Amino acid sequence: MGGDLPFFVENIKTENVGNLTIYAHLCIDAIYTIYTSFGLPVISVALVEGNAYGGGFECALAHDFIITEEKVQFCLPEKKFNLFPGMGAYSLLYRKLNTIDVNTIIKSGRIYKARYLQSLGLIEELAEKGAAPVSLNLFIKKITENFNFEYHHIQCKKSVFPLEKEELLKVTDLWVEACMKINTFDLRRMEILINAQSRKAKVET
Repeated sequence: MGGDLPFFVENIKTENVGNLTIYAHLCIDAIYTIYTSFGLPVISVALVEGNAYGGGFECALAHDFIITEEKVQFCLPEKKFNLFPGMGAYSLLYRKLNTIDVNTIIKSGRIYKARYLQSLGLIEELAEKGAAPVSLNLFIKKITENFNFEYHHIQCKKSVFPLEKEELLKVTDLWVEACMKINTFDLRRMEILINAQSRKAKVET
């Protein structure tokens, strides 16, 4: 479902920079904790069984590997309301993909199918609907057999392309600053997306 859009709208309208900053920093705490594997010598895997938009996409990107159902879709929709993804998308995507693909994903606001993102190298494996947990277990078994290589391979990549928490905080502070500059028309677009989220949540419930 992504970020808490009603919370964003309320605090943008009231110009409550403090609330938005606290929210954004808490998001970075969560993202960086996942990215650093909770401070443990482990490999993290995100299993995505529903569409991942905005913050949901960023959360998945923070993991070492992503496994999804084939029908899953991903999107960074922030451009639709004149903002940018501020909770990790830039830092994580630019370390995983080339500059051209990252710019396209962030600037287009398009919805991307899991198979396409797999072709870019963002997603490790696809599974048929309902079979994702089985695929996850098989993947864990496979990676466990070469854990020493896989774990240290990931650590080497993170050393070559280091990501410090300060970078994530700097970007999310820019996001808060940008929130204070969007106009009434942009807020209206955000409210339309809120209504769409609410309808989908009711249908799924």
